[in-house]
This record gives sequence, structure tokens and C-alpha cells, in this order.
Amino acid sequence: MTTKFETAPDQRRFSAKVFAERAEYLHNEDPILPKMTVKMLGYIISDQALLQYGLENKLGTDENDLARENTIVEAATHIFAHGSMLDHGRLVGVSVNGELRTCLAVACNDPYERFPLPSREKLDKFKRFLKMDADPRWYKYE
Repeated sequence: MTTKFETAPDQRRFSAKVFAERAEYLHNEDPILPKMTVKMLGYIISDQALLQYGLENKLGTDENDLARENTIVEAATHIFAHGSMLDHGRLVGVSVNGELRTCLAVACNDPYERFPLPSREKLDKFKRFLKMDADPRWYKYE
């Protein structure tokens, strides 16, 4: 018997099994079933632009590295909240031509990740908030 704060042994085994299946799925070396490339749908943004947005909206400071990083995260959260994507957005690193870039992601193609494509209405509202003409693009997740 377990308390509400403990995980039952069967649940731990199930979680480990699911984790192992996911790892095998993503890193399969079988030539018939090639390794899956996980991609994120979103908009590329520079850390400097996020920092500037955060400073302009008084979301933090840039007095040291930790404060700058916090301001960047707060700025991304603010953008997702005001763009109606707070419940559906993530700040992630993606690969663009082999270079690591920051992305305001709104979906993921990983079947094990609960991060599905939002409705067209939400995407359009987010795009308008960002003042973008183009739809979000798929980028390799790093």
C-alpha cells in the first residue's frame, strides 16, 4: 500500500518501460526504422531581443548573468501570455543550419511529448501579437 505521495511499484515500472520505449524509438539505429528527428514549430528570436523586450516592459534587469537569463525567461513568458499561448508555448533551443538558436515554440512532432499543434485561431492570434507575416516554421530540436 502506498500513500498519495508515493508511486506504486507498478507505476514506476510502467514509467521506466515507457521511458525505455521512447528512448529506443528516438535513438533507433535500425535502417528500416531510422532515428526520429524531433522538431519544434515556432519562431526564432534572439536572446538579445528577448532581453530588450524584458527591459522595456520592466520584467527584470541586466545587472548580471543570472538577472539577464531571468529577464529573458520572463520576457518569453510575457510574450506567450499576451499572445494567448501561455498554456501552449515553450522557450527552447533549436538547430538552424547547425547553429543553436532560441525559439518561441508552439508545438512539437514528438509523439511521446504532450505538445500538440494549437488551433489555427491561436496560431493566428500569436502571429498577430508578434507582428509576423509568416507562419511559424519547424526546426530541429536540440
